[in-house]
Amino acid sequence: IEGRDKVDVVKLETNRQFVHNWQLDDLTPLLAKVESGRNFAKGKAAYEATQCAKCHRFKGEGGDTGPDITGVGNRFKPEYILEALIEPSKVISDQYQNKVIVTVNGQIYTGRFIGDSPKGVLLRTDPFAREPVAIPKDQIESQSPSPLSEMPQGLINTLTKDDILDLIAYLRAAGDASDKAFQK
Repeated sequence: IEGRDKVDVVKLETNRQFVHNWQLDDLTPLLAKVESGRNFAKGKAAYEATQCAKCHRFKGEGGDTGPDITGVGNRFKPEYILEALIEPSKVISDQYQNKVIVTVNGQIYTGRFIGDSPKGVLLRTDPFAREPVAIPKDQIESQSPSPLSEMPQGLINTLTKDDILDLIAYLRAAGDASDKAFQK
């Protein structure tokens, strides 16, 4: 964590309005449409609107809170990508799972375990904070993995069906406008 600069490459606001509370059943039947006829510019715009780059690296740019998603299309099918967008807490990698720490005086801390120090356990309680919280080991009553991802649910709820399909195509193509998904 030390020595890393704060990432300022992302617009922090979007002017998009709520469209729909998307569920897997709404979009899974449409996933075959991700393979061709998609719109590259709209996929990139959807990526920016959902603020993925605040936390994820993609093509060498973006945040470092979450995993690098440049190669997601090589590793996963569109169904998995859609599921990760709609239900981010369903599968959480050990590397990115937060901890819940309860202290003897009842305080509850949730965040990413950074390590141990002479002051105690270091926890990053805000995904964008660079200064971890030190919790004295003798003050910890319990520790457990958090069942919730740092990635919020509902990030795609400002997108239309076509925007979401374009976003999945954009992610699968690793941001390559010449990919077959963007050919008419």
